[in-house]
Amino acid sequence: MSILDLKQHRVYEDAVYGIKFGGDDIDKELALRIMPKIYPGVSFEELDPARKDKLMNEIERMKIDFADYDDYTMTLGEGSKPLEIDYEVFSEIITPMINRNILDAISIVMKKANVSQENIDAVILAGGSSGLRPFAEIIRSLFGEEKIIFDDENNRYQWMVAKGAAITSAIDCEFRLADDICVLLSDGVPYPVLKKGTKVGNQSKSLSFSLTTDATDAHFIFTDSSGKNRYCTFSVETKGFLNEMLEMSMEIGKDQIARVKVVNRHIGPEYAVRHEINQLRFYYDLHEMRDKDA
Repeated sequence: MSILDLKQHRVYEDAVYGIKFGGDDIDKELALRIMPKIYPGVSFEELDPARKDKLMNEIERMKIDFADYDDYTMTLGEGSKPLEIDYEVFSEIITPMINRNILDAISIVMKKANVSQENIDAVILAGGSSGLRPFAEIIRSLFGEEKIIFDDENNRYQWMVAKGAAITSAIDCEFRLADDICVLLSDGVPYPVLKKGTKVGNQSKSLSFSLTTDATDAHFIFTDSSGKNRYCTFSVETKGFLNEMLEMSMEIGKDQIARVKVVNRHIGPEYAVRHEINQLRFYYDLHEMRDKDA
């Protein structure tokens, strides 16, 4: 889930959040609940691969059909019983799963973006499972019918999302940091390592830090420019010398993950601590895309 903000031809990611839940999870739950009526006395694990594949393919077709119809007949051939399934039964199986996962995820991503439901101007549904009626009903109840942009014959948003992803990849669209990545100094001041507007693929200059006390480890805290939102914290082993130099560098990959490396040659020539910072916010400029696409 992404909350985007369009400002003067720049698209900002205000928050991004995801959970490991999708169509495969729904398919597995449907199979476990429906299978005893189709193959009495046989567990899901006991099904041979061919029959299991046939069952899962049929469940996928059923999900698609229930987007428009209220009943479905499942017939799997030899060794199985035909089964009539109505939409009410289908909804009773998957709605609790969607409620349990999606409502919490929406709450978390809006909290990360510091927005309320009233601040959301439009909701674009893209992806296979977003076409499920129980899913759409939950989104309607949260944001209202007028804000929902469904994928249909007139609005091919799934196609547009795929096309946009292909274009940004083909023209090597230069996503940029929407906020500084800072290290918090001992006096509580955030010092920018990579500044807002830094393009993915770039790296920082090498920075040197020293101890303020004779501690045997140094704590590195990375935050945004406010110093309030922490990205990560890790420790580096030290000898406790006040003149001990810790060398730090950072780069931000095309995968939008920042990778930081801290070297302390007093510990050993090969000693280094590495850490990844993800869930960063980015933006891209629509003018840049148009110029490159042209």
